[in-house]
Parts: sequence; structure tokens; C-alpha cells
Amino acid sequence: MYLALFTNLSEQVGSPGASGRHSLSEEGRGQLRQAMSLSGRLAVVTGAASGIGEAVCYVLAAEGATVIVADIKFEAAQKVAASLPGSVGHHAIHVDVGDASSVEKLFNRVRETSKLPLSIVVNSAGIVRSAALIDCTDEVFDDVIRVNLKGTFLVTRASVRCMLHSGEVRPEEGAAIVNVASIMGKSGRAGFGAYSASKAAVVALTKTAAQELAGHGIRCNAVVPSWTDT
Repeated sequence: MYLALFTNLSEQVGSPGASGRHSLSEEGRGQLRQAMSLSGRLAVVTGAASGIGEAVCYVLAAEGATVIVADIKFEAAQKVAASLPGSVGHHAIHVDVGDASSVEKLFNRVRETSKLPLSIVVNSAGIVRSAALIDCTDEVFDDVIRVNLKGTFLVTRASVRCMLHSGEVRPEEGAAIVNVASIMGKSGRAGFGAYSASKAAVVALTKTAAQELAGHGIRCNAVVPSWTDT
């Protein structure tokens, strides 16, 4: 689909302007906007009641997607869902991403409450705990790994099963899973050993998922934000 689209667009490129750059015709710009629209797409965003997850919900909704706002803080998630632009189908679902049964219930609800195919999943749920390695308790380390790494794994696994079992992946459009990692997963940071380790593992998990799912039309990518004002 996209190859044909951009082949067509290349035929509509106008002559260079004052900047020396080529520009699309008005028709070409319209086709590009239509191709990039998320209208008719269903997105699930975890950690969506605040921070990066909340911002992602607004962007997806503004581009036409119907958004499931998933978070352990259900009341906050409801407020986000109610404030999103566009579709009346936006709604909140409670989820504890570190609990397999809770994640399964999330995607069961997704199937039950939406007629749209699931095609976008954003794993944004995460927690930060600061402690030097020699002071970090087992409980702190386990909590961070449970949410940041295990949560990403559980949501990815359940969402892929949902897509493949119901045949919801549209061959001409595909589906996408985006995992929110962190620059600390690449460089580490003193005092954030558990967090850095969890995010490094998310990057590795994402690369593995990308290799396994490419043949099914499911893209899997990780983003690695630096310090973010949330």
C-alpha cells in the first residue's frame, strides 16, 4: 500500500521552490494526510493516566485513533479518556501490567467492547525507584522489574495473541507495538541500577519481538527518551 502511495506521490512532486526543495502538490499532500491518518484504528496505551502515556493518548486520538486508556490508576485514566478529542469510543480500563491475569482481562475487555481491529499498542507503564546498588533491596529491584520489564512482556504477549488469534492484523496496514524504554537503558546511571537494567532489557525484548513478529505484519519498536518533564 505505502510503496504504491509514495510511487504515486513522486509523480506529483512539483518543481523546486526558492529553497531548492521539491514540494508536493495539494493533491499529494491530501493523499499523504489520508495515508497517515489513524482513523479506524484501535490503540491500547498502558501507563496512560499521566506522563508520556497520557501525551501519547492525545496524539493518537488527534490523528483519528480510538484509544483505550489503560492504567492501574483507574479514576485518573477515566479523566484522560473523557478529555480525548475525536472518537466517542475512547474509554479507560484498569490494568496492573505486572499481573498476567489483569493483562488478560484487559485484552478480553478490548475484544468485548470494540468492533475495531487492534492495531496499535504502546507500552508506557513504568516506575522509577532510586537506590545505590549496595542499598537496593530485593523488594525495590523486584518491583521495578515486575512493572517495567515483566509488564512490557505480558502486554506484548497478550496483545499479539489478541491480534493473531482473531486475525485482526490487516495485511495491507499491519500493526505496531511501541515500547517506551529509556536512555538509561543504554548508558546506565548511578543510583538507578534497577531502572536502567529494566529498560535495557526492554530494548532487547523489543528487538527479539521485532524479529519474531515481522512475518505477521506486526512492527515492534522501542523509543529511548532522555529526561522528560512529565
